[in-house]
Amino acid sequence: MKTPLPLFFTFADAEQLLKALSKPLRDRYSAELLRLQQLGLPPLVSWSILSVAIGVSPQFITSILKNKSKYYRVFPISKGKGKKKRIIEAPKVSLKIIQSWFAYHISLNGNITLSKSAFAFIPGKNGIYEAASVHCGAKWIMSIDLRDFFHTITSEAVVLALTEIGYREDQASKLSDLLTLNQRLPQGAPSSPVISNLVFSKTDFKINELIADLNVKYTRYADDLTFSSEDESFDINSLKERIVQILVSDNWIVADEKLKIAKAPNRLKVHGFLVHEIKPRLTKGYRNKIRAYKHLLNTGKVVLEDLDKIKGHINYSDYIDRLNE
Repeated sequence: MKTPLPLFFTFADAEQLLKALSKPLRDRYSAELLRLQQLGLPPLVSWSILSVAIGVSPQFITSILKNKSKYYRVFPISKGKGKKKRIIEAPKVSLKIIQSWFAYHISLNGNITLSKSAFAFIPGKNGIYEAASVHCGAKWIMSIDLRDFFHTITSEAVVLALTEIGYREDQASKLSDLLTLNQRLPQGAPSSPVISNLVFSKTDFKINELIADLNVKYTRYADDLTFSSEDESFDINSLKERIVQILVSDNWIVADEKLKIAKAPNRLKVHGFLVHEIKPRLTKGYRNKIRAYKHLLNTGKVVLEDLDKIKGHINYSDYIDRLNE
């Protein structure tokens, strides 16, 4: 994930922020601001403090919270032919900037420990490529998808996750109010991916504890969980039942129709990559598509509205080739 830019402005440390506050606010909140700074957390101790930190008025923040639906555009997008449409809840610019500001600071916080199995929305990680690399050389792959991932994460779960990284409950409740819509994480908010990693950490650690002595590898890219092993005789169905039990007990919804198990010598694919060799490879079908795109580009047969899409695919293919050099 590309780390969101810190829009508006930000202070280098709590001392600078304290200097910008009125004396009553300084006297009241200085100790708490310094505590949050030590934890590397954005300074949400009150709407007044947050408004100074990001350069908006407290009244503007409270006006958002009084009528949050007014600050979102809600629309469906197609997930493919014959599939149920995904509902996107995209915050309008004023709210999006605040959520981006928070996500930026949380995503770069070295004090927050996420599971080593998490690969999505983490600065510095090559996401799906690195996740696929973990499974190279496997003899079998099990993939589990979660349904309505963001919408499954409730306001209460967000509050709990924020208190676990150091916020007081009243602070976490304020933040949850800014980051949720209809008591759940919105699909389309820039802060939702970062928050989802915090919330899912508890489940990640349970899964890693389960497989610690099983010689099984586990990665998670958002709502896509992948398991593998080089042990051909491993009881995959038993593992599946135990993993599903953990997920259900933590209130996640397993998409049963997307749960897949593949065994060598059949094709083993993780996030669109083949993992039979020591490095992830693009599938033959995708490489053929890239060759066709390059031919269209070189012969000037690309229509203008398809140009960006085709260049994007070609650039992605070239990027993967460089990683595999």
